[in-house]
Amino acid sequence: MGMIWSKKERRFRWPFILLVVYSTLSLVVFDLAWRHVEMGFVQLALIGMIGWTIGAAIIFVKGWKS
Repeated sequence: MGMIWSKKERRFRWPFILLVVYSTLSLVVFDLAWRHVEMGFVQLALIGMIGWTIGAAIIFVKGWKS
């Protein structure tokens, strides 16, 4: 809960906001890639999940340290 809500400042913390924005942009890019790349859905979804997981882990680790 400490990474999502700041009790002292009474607002969402920046790492959580960045994660929400990053997830939204990832879905938009995934949809765009699915429409334009000739690749199977499952393979594209797997690549997208791996990429999202790496990015989310970086945001989580950087947010946890601050």
